[in-house]
Amino acid sequence: MNYKEVIEIINRSPFVSHIGLRIEEISDKESIVSLIIDDRHKQRLGMVHGGVIATMIDVAMGSLVTAVSGKASVSVEINVNYLSPASDGVIKAIARLNRLGKKIHYAEARVIDGKGNLIATATGIYYSLDSN
Repeated sequence: MNYKEVIEIINRSPFVSHIGLRIEEISDKESIVSLIIDDRHKQRLGMVHGGVIATMIDVAMGSLVTAVSGKASVSVEINVNYLSPASDGVIKAIARLNRLGKKIHYAEARVIDGKGNLIATATGIYYSLDSN
């Protein structure tokens, strides 16, 4: 699977489409996932729900691991630190690969808003499946 195919497959997946996430790019070093915030993403206080941010992070890190390893990968552990709220505009999750192993991979991500403010940081561990 090349990087373009990974982007197309994940962008077409029902859950990713339903939430409104979009993988903008994947390279050897990073992936970028964007979201245009609307009311469906907000919790009762008007801020983006933490689950939406965690999902963005998982998609960014997981798609990067899948693209670089060439194998479908699933999350084993994700640790998210929420630093400031987001409530409108576009937010982006930028993931980087820390270590690509034979089966276990380590990544990190950050979520920023349109002004470059840091919304969240995360680390993740991913496992590559034997088949795509």
